[in-house]
Amino acid sequence: IAREYEKDAITLKKFISQNPSIDKRFQLLQKIVLPLFEIHQNGIVHTDLKPQQFLILKDKIILIDFDHCIDEGLNIFAPASTNYWYSP
Repeated sequence: IAREYEKDAITLKKFISQNPSIDKRFQLLQKIVLPLFEIHQNGIVHTDLKPQQFLILKDKIILIDFDHCIDEGLNIFAPASTNYWYSP
């Protein structure tokens, strides 16, 4: 599914590397919270969050790569992440 956005979207990592203004960063942060809130409301925990998992498409944020998600009631401390990158 992410492939359909590939040519028009940029990753959060690339966005950050462009050194955007504080205002743009804050606006983006507000938009990042929405998909996280939505999946948590549905009992899903994304255990592999990193800048490459967020695509920015115009004024939308798309959270991708759900292969390391777990149900809210499971042990969130079990290892399930990308090597060399662990979310805080």
